Amino acid sequence: MSFEISAEQVYKDYKNKVFGYIFNRIHNHADAEDLTSDVFAKIVAHIDSYNPEKASLSTWVFVITRNTLIEHFRKQRITEDIDEQQIPVSDEPVEKIVMEEQQELLAKALGELPEKMRDIVVARYYYGYRFAKIGEMMDMTEANARVTHARALSKLKEIIEKL
Repeated sequence: MSFEISAEQVYKDYKNKVFGYIFNRIHNHADAEDLTSDVFAKIVAHIDSYNPEKASLSTWVFVITRNTLIEHFRKQRITEDIDEQQIPVSDEPVEKIVMEEQQELLAKALGELPEKMRDIVVARYYYGYRFAKIGEMMDMTEANARVTHARALSKLKEIIEKL
């Protein structure tokens, strides 16, 4: 089955939603416009890689949007550790669908991680523990908890790319 989508149609359908998502997180109109442009530049560059069997179009667009926003935060060095918990979730129906699809994928990927790595990721993101607390709970140093966390995220990324 062939599936074709035009970047122009994606832009028309999602421009306002993407801009709103970004603006609600950074509260700067000019930066939100720039980041929205960055998102759609990435969409245009990668439109051929979109696969409707892997994710809905809205999921694909908002994953690109979220990743662009995270890159922006990293460049601005706003936080020591960027994680999804630091990006507020709105009540928009589209975002709920995206979040549900991402949560299913993440749950499946977490199940494939070794137990120790899974425990660290859950402690960090579900319970919001600092690395010092995680290290204490798991009888390891804070530095070891950080390194294991980084390795777990890298492994999670590999697993998700394969799913």
